[in-house]
Amino acid sequence: MSTSVTGFLKSVTARDGFELRIHARGKRFVLWVGKLSLRSQREYERHVASIVDSFRSGGSIDPLDMKWASSLPERIRDKLVAWQMIPAVSVRSVSPDQRTVGGWTQLYIDEMVSENPRTKDNYGQARNWLVKSIESKKDIAAVTLGDLSDGRGQ
Repeated sequence: MSTSVTGFLKSVTARDGFELRIHARGKRFVLWVGKLSLRSQREYERHVASIVDSFRSGGSIDPLDMKWASSLPERIRDKLVAWQMIPAVSVRSVSPDQRTVGGWTQLYIDEMVSENPRTKDNYGQARNWLVKSIESKKDIAAVTLGDLSDGRGQ
């Protein structure tokens, strides 16, 4: 028999652990999570509530929630991906040219920015200002907050 512990987690005494139960978009999603500490229960509740809100509204997921979801066991993460509550994370290789300030910003504009030409132009202009203030060939991982502050003229 299940008893409600929190909004999405249900204690299952027969299995000595928790189920994740979500009702959204007219469907019911159930997933065995297992044993959780009180701290983990609170963490699940907070992040799952935010992810479900995004799923229900069709909005984007908070980056902190995505970071949390990426740390979940693969079995649980794969279920959330299958239910289309979180996007699948693909791992790809990046060429050395794409690890530079100039290369990474161009890659971002080409892949991430909407197809609207005006949006691409705006991002392109911001990119041009950035590469004028920071060496275009500088490794993206070597950019510091100081580099960015210097670029603003402060």
